[in-house]
Amino acid sequence: MAACQSFKTQSLEDIFEQGFVLHCKIVDDDEPSSSEIFQKKVSTAVDHFVRATEIVNSLALFSSNEELSEVPTSELRYLLLPAFLGDLFLRKSETDRMTLLNIAKVYFIDYLKRCKNYGVTDMDLSRYFEESDEPQVGQKSIHQMANSRQEKIARYKEQKEQEKRIKELRNILGESSPPIADEDTQRSYYVLLLKFWINKVVDHLASLQSEMEILKHMQTLKGREDDRPATTKPQQSFKPILITREMIKNKVFGAGYPSVPTMTQEEFLEKEILEGKVVLNYKEDQMKDKGKTSDEDSDSENDPVKLQKKRDWDEWKDDHRRGWGNRENMG
Repeated sequence: MAACQSFKTQSLEDIFEQGFVLHCKIVDDDEPSSSEIFQKKVSTAVDHFVRATEIVNSLALFSSNEELSEVPTSELRYLLLPAFLGDLFLRKSETDRMTLLNIAKVYFIDYLKRCKNYGVTDMDLSRYFEESDEPQVGQKSIHQMANSRQEKIARYKEQKEQEKRIKELRNILGESSPPIADEDTQRSYYVLLLKFWINKVVDHLASLQSEMEILKHMQTLKGREDDRPATTKPQQSFKPILITREMIKNKVFGAGYPSVPTMTQEEFLEKEILEGKVVLNYKEDQMKDKGKTSDEDSDSENDPVKLQKKRDWDEWKDDHRRGWGNRENMG
């Protein structure tokens, strides 16, 4: 509201020059584009250029029947208004992106149409804004035309030459606002700015068109997801796991995985030997046992007491045959 009040006391020239200086600072600003300070600068510059556009329209400064040579030098700068506004709306971020892109596209196409009507350049500008919604077979889109290799190289070289020449003219015109110089220098400066921004607008339209296509595709995918019936995943039955003390013990002291030996074969054999479960010198032990038996037999043969007992036992077996005591008094 305060800006509108200040505009009432200012001339068209002052309003435009203030917006022009601010726009130049925005282009060279290193501030993040999403920051509040940067967005405030953008909004202020937009306010200046919107007010300047309203004044230009109310004064009817331009006509479709005019040629560029008929436009006074002091009014040439106002032809840049749609280009500046389109560039600023691309830098805004306080509303949805698709709306900003559409507004910027309207301004850019308006700028190219004005430049075409006034014959600012020999370039065929109509191909960038007379494209139908449904391109015919073989017809290239704005994105394809503007991003073809030959077009990009030609625009790049031309922009570099234009930037160099613009800096030279600015040095001649000085920093005063409005520039103080002869009319021919001023006119050359503004015509060069018009041509420079034609190339800038073509680049903006190409990138803008690509971004709009991406946003439309994302909206289509989102619409499909919204239309898709909500599906609930089947709930899996929950089985609690009971952890016993033995399980914990196996987890801690065991190998941690099944079917893997916890000791080598040599370690197992040594363990069995120490526990007496495995006898390595079996044959030697057997021979020792036999030797013990033979020694005992020889000792019994030399001992008369043992020999007598053996003879008595043999006589007793002769008198008492096997099975006699099992007749149960049956004779």
